[in-house]
Amino acid sequence: MDTRVSPRPKQHILIFLFFTVLAAAVYFLALDAPLYLDDYYWITYKEESNNIASAFLNIPTFRGITVFSFAVGKALHGPDPAGYRAVNILIHAGAAFLCYMILMRFTKGKTIPAVLGSLVFLLHPLQTQAVTYIVQRMASLSALFTLLALYAHIKARCYWTSGPLPDSKGVPWLILAIGAGFFAVLSKENAALLPAFVALCEWYMSRNDQISAKLMRNRILLRSLPYLLPGIFITIIIYFTPYMMFAPVKSVPDFVVGYSDSGGYAIYENAPENLRLRYLFTQFKVFWIYIRRLFIPTGQMLDYAYPLSAGPTDVTAIIGLIALLSLTALAWVYRHRVAGLTFGLFWILAALSLESSIFPLDSIFEHRMYLPMFGVAAMISWAADQPFAFRRGKTTLAVSVSVLALLAALTMTRNSYWSSPLLFWDDNLHKVPHSRRAWDYRSRAYLMAGPCLKADEVQSSLSKRDPSYMGLILLERCAYAEGRIQDAYYWFRQIDTTGVVSNDIYTVEGKNALANKNYDEAVRWFKKAVIKESRDIEA
Repeated sequence: MDTRVSPRPKQHILIFLFFTVLAAAVYFLALDAPLYLDDYYWITYKEESNNIASAFLNIPTFRGITVFSFAVGKALHGPDPAGYRAVNILIHAGAAFLCYMILMRFTKGKTIPAVLGSLVFLLHPLQTQAVTYIVQRMASLSALFTLLALYAHIKARCYWTSGPLPDSKGVPWLILAIGAGFFAVLSKENAALLPAFVALCEWYMSRNDQISAKLMRNRILLRSLPYLLPGIFITIIIYFTPYMMFAPVKSVPDFVVGYSDSGGYAIYENAPENLRLRYLFTQFKVFWIYIRRLFIPTGQMLDYAYPLSAGPTDVTAIIGLIALLSLTALAWVYRHRVAGLTFGLFWILAALSLESSIFPLDSIFEHRMYLPMFGVAAMISWAADQPFAFRRGKTTLAVSVSVLALLAALTMTRNSYWSSPLLFWDDNLHKVPHSRRAWDYRSRAYLMAGPCLKADEVQSSLSKRDPSYMGLILLERCAYAEGRIQDAYYWFRQIDTTGVVSNDIYTVEGKNALANKNYDEAVRWFKKAVIKESRDIEA
């Protein structure tokens, strides 16, 4: 398949500008939203994110490129979340533009199918978590570099005949592709699957070539091999700086959170022996939730609090597995008739394979669909390039515009929730009432807004459902703020029974007692703080 298309620099520039303006239009509602969850650690507290020199030296470490981008952003626009989100929007527009450039090669230079697929990538509300949730720049930046690597590979293959390397004109593109692969894995490790993406691309673009099946297999293998280098590199990095996703369960530090059967959190040392197997079977159900969100993009939330599967005895998970295997088999059997659909499905499965297999994380997060969305874009582009779409051109265009307008409206609506923490967490709790994370952060939002009585009301409900360390702390702080000292002591005694109190909490209590001239009580709290700190240091 000839991948050369006629140069259209003016058209490409106009489309990039169009994508950028459109992305800004659908995401501007959340531009001034506050930080959420992991934003605080990765942006505010992490040392490298606040020091360009340190971040630069740590680029060849776990997610070093993303951290370096945070440090540069901090230097350019300060700690304002709007600055970070503006960069995320540009990254998103850039990723959509690379989708368009790749799809132009897939469709042999047909603009409308390529633009339609790329607009789905740009406007789909499932993308909001990777754009508006600042820390998930990890997902969008990694996808940007992965798509850049794929585009550079497609350019290189124009000069690739039968040898192990392209000719002199293609070598710079190959170097760019491998380099982009390194940047991708240093943004997020999912990009280690770049060889699989290149292999899929090679199959799709070579499927009509008049060559034997053996020769095609050898070509795909040969051209995919160079892209193993970034994956090998990041595997070594992770081996020397263990991360919970890849480390053996028993070797993960106690402070790393895992799972409880209720979908809440537990310490990893209390995790079941078959955690990885249970997580895998959970993903056989989660996959279909992602698919449902693709076609019916409503009911989105940050925390699904999705419980772990029981494993091989989970009937729903078994049904999900059978359905997934059946869909995959059908796509493969009819790959020549529906090549674009087969490519898209296999891309989605490959892009999800690290976080949705045996490496236990939160069961479901919507930002994991960011890179898989390119598979959806490829499906849309392929369908728009079929004869039936051209025969009913006006109808196809009208339906496409209507769907895209609906996606844009849903994305704007979802971003309006991100703009208000109170609205955001209330919405999450409305959809998943048992989410401990949503209860905790809803209470924090109320507390930051001022009405302590409301925070008490929320946390009282939480403590009845599932006592929460953070919730109890908020109750105690509210009681102190309102002068209800006895209530504050009651809640602190509840905190003390959890066994996970940090020494700074004891120190705060000592200072409160000291301020109230309760010297014996102050000494008792300060002693507890010293004992706690010495134990932490020993541990």
